[in-house]
Amino acid sequence: MYLKKLEVQGFKSFADKLKFEFNEGITAVVGPNGSGKSNVADAVRWVLGEQSAKTLRGSKMEDVIFAGTQNRKPLGFAQVSLTIDNSTHVLPIEFEEVTVTRRVYRSGESEYFINRTPCRLRDIHELFMDTGIGKEGYSIIGQGQIDKILSTKPEDRRQLFEEAVGIVKYKNRKQEAEKKLEEEKQNLLRVDDILREIEKQLSPLQKQAEVAKQYLSQQEQLKTIEANIFLQEAFSISEQNQKLLASLKTVEEQIEKMESIQQSIKKEEKQKNEQIENIEKLLQNCRENIKKVQSMMEENVLQEKIQEQKKEHLSQEMIRLSKEEKEISSKIILKNDEKHHQQIQHQGLQLQLESKKQILEKHEKKLIEMITTMSSNAEQVEQLKIDMIEVLNQRSEIKSKMERLETVSEHIHQRYDYIKKGQKALLSQLHHKYTQEKNIKNQLNELRKRRKELESLKEILENEKYSQNQKLQEYQKKGAILQEEFHKLQSRYKLLMEMTQDYEGFYRSVKSILSLKKEKPDQWSGIHGVIADLMTVPKGYEIAYEVALGSSIQNIVTKTEEEAQSAIRYLKENKLGRATFLPLNAIKSKKMGIEKDKILQHNGVLGIASELISYDSIYDSIMTYLLGRIIIVKDLKQGITLSKKLGYRYRIVTLEGDLLNPGGSLTGGSISSKNTNIFSRTRQLNDSKEELNRLEIQLKENTSHIIQLNKELQQQEEKIQESIAQYQQKSMEEVEFSSQIQNIQNQLESLLEEQESYKIEEGQLKEQLQEALNMLNTQQKLELESEKKLRKIEKTIQKQESYLQVDRSAKEELSKTINQLQIDISILNENQKNTMSNIERLQKEIKQLEEEKEQCIQERENKQFEFKQKELFLKELLIIRGKIQIQVKNKEIEEKQLENQKKEIEKQREQLQQNVEEQMEQQAALQKELFRLEHHISKLEMEKTTLYDRMWNDYELTYTSAQKYKKDIGNLSFLKEEAQKLKQLIKSLGPVNIHAIEEFGTLQERYEFLTKQKQDIIDAEKGLYQIIDNLTKAMEEQFIKEFKKISFHFHQVFQELFGGGTADVELIDPENVLESGIQIIAQPPGKKLQNMMLLSGGERALTAIALLFSILKIKPSPFCILDEIEAALDDANVYRYAQYLKKFTNDTQFIVITHRKGTMEAADTLYGITMQEQGISTLVSVKLSEVTN
Repeated sequence: MYLKKLEVQGFKSFADKLKFEFNEGITAVVGPNGSGKSNVADAVRWVLGEQSAKTLRGSKMEDVIFAGTQNRKPLGFAQVSLTIDNSTHVLPIEFEEVTVTRRVYRSGESEYFINRTPCRLRDIHELFMDTGIGKEGYSIIGQGQIDKILSTKPEDRRQLFEEAVGIVKYKNRKQEAEKKLEEEKQNLLRVDDILREIEKQLSPLQKQAEVAKQYLSQQEQLKTIEANIFLQEAFSISEQNQKLLASLKTVEEQIEKMESIQQSIKKEEKQKNEQIENIEKLLQNCRENIKKVQSMMEENVLQEKIQEQKKEHLSQEMIRLSKEEKEISSKIILKNDEKHHQQIQHQGLQLQLESKKQILEKHEKKLIEMITTMSSNAEQVEQLKIDMIEVLNQRSEIKSKMERLETVSEHIHQRYDYIKKGQKALLSQLHHKYTQEKNIKNQLNELRKRRKELESLKEILENEKYSQNQKLQEYQKKGAILQEEFHKLQSRYKLLMEMTQDYEGFYRSVKSILSLKKEKPDQWSGIHGVIADLMTVPKGYEIAYEVALGSSIQNIVTKTEEEAQSAIRYLKENKLGRATFLPLNAIKSKKMGIEKDKILQHNGVLGIASELISYDSIYDSIMTYLLGRIIIVKDLKQGITLSKKLGYRYRIVTLEGDLLNPGGSLTGGSISSKNTNIFSRTRQLNDSKEELNRLEIQLKENTSHIIQLNKELQQQEEKIQESIAQYQQKSMEEVEFSSQIQNIQNQLESLLEEQESYKIEEGQLKEQLQEALNMLNTQQKLELESEKKLRKIEKTIQKQESYLQVDRSAKEELSKTINQLQIDISILNENQKNTMSNIERLQKEIKQLEEEKEQCIQERENKQFEFKQKELFLKELLIIRGKIQIQVKNKEIEEKQLENQKKEIEKQREQLQQNVEEQMEQQAALQKELFRLEHHISKLEMEKTTLYDRMWNDYELTYTSAQKYKKDIGNLSFLKEEAQKLKQLIKSLGPVNIHAIEEFGTLQERYEFLTKQKQDIIDAEKGLYQIIDNLTKAMEEQFIKEFKKISFHFHQVFQELFGGGTADVELIDPENVLESGIQIIAQPPGKKLQNMMLLSGGERALTAIALLFSILKIKPSPFCILDEIEAALDDANVYRYAQYLKKFTNDTQFIVITHRKGTMEAADTLYGITMQEQGISTLVSVKLSEVTN
């Protein structure tokens, strides 16, 4: 067995699918650092089931998926397949070649396959167990892991040794056995708990079962007695009913005659009523007209009084307005006098104010002149001082500037020489870049044109695809909904069909007769079927008819009594129960009497039961016999009202199934499912069939649409993928060209900027040099001028300060005089404002008074005009009143004439009513007799129904089925006494659990079963203990035996690799072989025995390699992957390691990841891993044996 092939796709840096084909011997994988060599070892470890992302040098499992580069997008999954040659059948599987595959997606989903068949991770672990291959075995030694063999704790090294000595398989079996043992213990506890619980229940349940048996025996006796009582009482009721029906028919005929006489009298009475109504309408109109005329008269009188009052009010208003006019005139004279006085006072204040202002103005002018002179002098002094300071500052600045200018001129000369050299080199670079840019731009423009064409094509295709997808989704959603509805409805239809075919809900006897007719239609052609099948009930009326018919719904219709007799004989012979038969030639119609029309007119009545259904005309007598005297109403409330009006003589059924029996009793509540749902089922069956046909058509249409759209979408997708591939290719080329142009443009920009900066700097340097020389001459002249200016400023300052002192004392005296004048002026201003405001106020008041006076005069004139108008209106009212009085008299005469006509007709109507009352009294007597008879019949019918219902509810027995219990036990009173005794006995039993018999049997069986199960668990527990002991012994023996071999070979290999020295492995706790830690002892030649951690890095690595080789000697692994385990060795040890590696190639295939020359030389095949494209590993392979040949 050896590793034949490794296929990697999307794993770490292997973006593209790569295939590594391995031969026997040594295969070396080489390449520079970071090229992805170690990813080969990681891929093998990962496919064998490694779950630690840290071991695979990542933080999470998604890190193993290719993450993308600048030019490549990340992939959505990683996949590794490992193919092993199993021709020697080392692996416990029948195949000659075994391929293990692992795939992981970015969403976190992971898949495992063995030979392309999905499997579990556990299956892969079990496949490679004890072969040395596996994620925890010694077949894969990762980068840096060789040193860990020595540096880990003694207890942690056991895993490597257990894999080597081959006890991992036994250890796993032992763990599984211990796990099963724990499960069995838990099972035993649970079984014990259940058994204890069952034992508690068994005893009381046994007692209940005995009571239930006794109860059933007594109940059966009671049923026989009750059936005989029922048969005797039913026969008695039937005889009484026949006599009463004959009397009822005679009375009904007499009532019909009386009703015809009454009808003719009522017609005549109706005519008289109509005449009276017409006269009353004329009287009503006449009286309404009189009321209108009278109201007009009252309105006229009222208007006269109102106008008189208004006239009086106007007269008083005119007097008031004259008085107000005089008062306002006197107020205006007083206000004018006050205004004149205020005007004189205002003129006097004005003269005083003008005098004061003239004096103040003169003084202020003088003060301003004085302040201006003083401030001018002070400013001159301050300015002179500032000038002096500035001159001193200028002198110091001039000296420093002269020094700086001399230094700057030297630097400018040096920089000028450097710029001249840089400009020559720059010109040659610019010419080269311009030529390069022009060539690339031409290529880019062509590329962009083609990319735009592809982009528009892709957009059109994607839009078409999107619209098609939308349509497809709609059809798929619709299809799913239709499919779901279809399946639900189909299941419902099948169930209903099965129930119909099996006559579900019918009595056993009825079922057997109907089945017989189906099997032998020719022999039983006289059987027409059950009542339920021979009528069609309107939708919504099903419950009403099921209640109305009751057990009659299952009556069987036959052609003659002979067919019924044959069917009864068949039932008796086969002991199939009893059924009721309705021969067509024997059953007579039973219809409603003369009250039918009145009943149908009543509110809430839906109809007579026999008339609302549809059926074949040959069944008319049967349907009217069963339903001819039953009334269907909407609800119970309306049914009760109707029942009262009809004197509780008819059977009334509501749509909800409430029943009003003759005599007044009511039956209602929830509907039992035993006799119902037969009509509803037929209705549902027909509706379901129609709906199924409709859905089937819709489903076919929808499916054809989906198939067509899928074809169109597939074609569209192919076109889109083709355009995307072309577009991506052109986009990549465009990006490459664009980046090249951008680089050139950036370089050109920097070169042009550099050239421009050279030119600017050259000009600036010339200007700076000239400027520096000019400034130096200027500064020397300025220094001489500043010295002269400084002396002149000092003399001027002394003169100006003496003049300022004299002006200050004169200014203070003048300021005091001005302040006093300003106070006097402000007082005069305030007084003048007050007088002016008084004058304005008086003017407003005078104007307002004049307006009021004018308004008063206008209002008085208006009142005078209105007064004259009122006098004219009063004269018109007197003329209208006279006309109204004449109209009132005429209407009163007309009213008297109409009342006389009405009295005459009312006398005639009273005579007719007397005749009707006489007829009604006679009819009432007959109705009373009819009610008595119907009540008696209804009472008997109710007793019969109650009797039948009680038998059905208590024992599920009909009259026919009760016949089989008929015995000559005794008379009715004796039977009732016996029934009472049995009921007392049953009552004395107390509460009875009928199901206790069955429950006790079931519980007893379960108790026996669990007792047996308990013993099985105890036996299994003993067996597991034995297995664990055997496994422990076998592991100890094998571990000690193989461990000694490893120790011997380790010592031997260590000496060969080191050229001497000694090494050993030993158990820390020899007494506890399976749990003890393992100590590694190593002493290189020429050194003392010391701690492993004190050895050098190379020594530790070589020691670990020696241990690995010693394990391979006793149990060679089919293949071994070593990732740079010799990295810490010097060249001499590397050659020694490589030669030793060759010794194992007969039994073990080696894949070595290395960059050491000695290891490469020992290899038979070399695989090179490179990164031609950044971030993506590629493969190069060489077979050295072929090259040598």
